[in-house]
Amino acid sequence: MNNSLSSSANASSQVGTESARPARRWQRVTLALVWLVAFTAWFHSFGLPNNQPAARWMIWAGLPFDLLDLLDPPVVKNAAPWSWLFLAQRLPFLLIAGVIWSGAWGLGSLLLRGLRLREEFDSVERSFFACCLGLSAVSLLMLGLGLLGAMSGWLLGGLLLAAVYVEGTYSQRRPALTNPTGLAPVARGALHYSRFDKASSTAPTSSAETYEPPGQARWGLAVLCVVAPFVLCMLLGAMSPQTDFDVVEYHLGGPKEWFQQGHIARLPHNVYTSFPFLTEMLLLCGMVLRGDWESGALAGQAAVAGFVPLVALG
Repeated sequence: MNNSLSSSANASSQVGTESARPARRWQRVTLALVWLVAFTAWFHSFGLPNNQPAARWMIWAGLPFDLLDLLDPPVVKNAAPWSWLFLAQRLPFLLIAGVIWSGAWGLGSLLLRGLRLREEFDSVERSFFACCLGLSAVSLLMLGLGLLGAMSGWLLGGLLLAAVYVEGTYSQRRPALTNPTGLAPVARGALHYSRFDKASSTAPTSSAETYEPPGQARWGLAVLCVVAPFVLCMLLGAMSPQTDFDVVEYHLGGPKEWFQQGHIARLPHNVYTSFPFLTEMLLLCGMVLRGDWESGALAGQAAVAGFVPLVALG
């Protein structure tokens, strides 16, 4: 009798807790939205520091017209040709950036295997840490090849693709045993709950592999649809020629000279290249894989632009 009453009480308590969770979640979402709106209003209440007396809110007033000009550009006499069809010219840059990122993922995944950390993460965490480690490895690989005077596109591309092949082979032989849904915090919470509340008949008993919060896929798709246009704009901007002094002088200028001379060496006439050039090695990767410093720089910039969604993923 006492056991039945205790079980009923536990079940009632759990039902109350479960019903309160959506309310708490929406409270947090509401607070986040209020904070976002308030901060946006405060941020745009100031003037533009480099274009006084224009205010920041005036950018939003002109934004709809700028977007319409992108969809239906005005006809300007003697202007350079403009068409969405020219986007096809950027496909080779995206392909090279894809090779760099694929190689980074492969190298990073192999490093996680070597450190015996791969099984500690879910699929999203594995991808994030693999890319972070892999980008560092690709940067050091390019530095090593450059110091050895072996800046060959075939060699570099072969090493990157080999890393992808080896990691793919390992993955096929031994599939990951961790949560494939990328919901580690929620899944681990479910496991914790199931361990310490076994008395409740309605406690979740499924493993991390099968636990899926309701609506998670819809939320993920909605977030992706909101973020994708911004990432696309940044990616297209990254694949455009740069004119800023620091970009032309050393971010691209240093890798350009190393590519032209066929190896990495000290450039006494350019003191800026004495900085740690880890990110610039990715720009040099684009030049080496492309076989041309000018178009390869655009490919490298596309690869560097991938840091934006990577940071968001983390």
